[in-house]
Amino acid sequence: MPKPLNTKPITLSDIAAHFKVSRMTVSRALNSRAYSDPAASKQAEEIREHAYLMGYRRNLAAKLLLTGQTRTIGILEAANRRLNHLTLYRLQGIVRALTESGLQLQFAEISDQQIYDKTQTRTLLDNLMVDGVLMDVVTNVPPNLPETLRHFRLPTIWMNNK
Repeated sequence: MPKPLNTKPITLSDIAAHFKVSRMTVSRALNSRAYSDPAASKQAEEIREHAYLMGYRRNLAAKLLLTGQTRTIGILEAANRRLNHLTLYRLQGIVRALTESGLQLQFAEISDQQIYDKTQTRTLLDNLMVDGVLMDVVTNVPPNLPETLRHFRLPTIWMNNK
């Protein structure tokens, strides 16, 4: 019978204990901070390799709490196809540009009911963990929508909007 996988996440402390260094040293190595000392640079590479082999994954929630940024841009698109014009070609271009900038994309659909109901719009935006919004609603934009986006202080680009 196969041995069960250890589901406990690998932490910076686990890696630091293996190398007998501080958590800060491991953090610097994993964040690819440059080292002028060749020995330190070699150890940083060993730390990165060990972290990879152990299955280490960065704790993005902790990073979010520390920086206050998700490095994620949301596309908010109207569910009603008559209200948007986002093509696959445009979406591919957006993904490519965000990836090149080290950003991620989160896609959210806003229903007709949500787009016209101020409370539902606020709830959707409150749960959308993004640093900015690409808005793909091109016609019949309710007056409350731009106001709500401003309230959440979300930088917004209105795509295809007149």
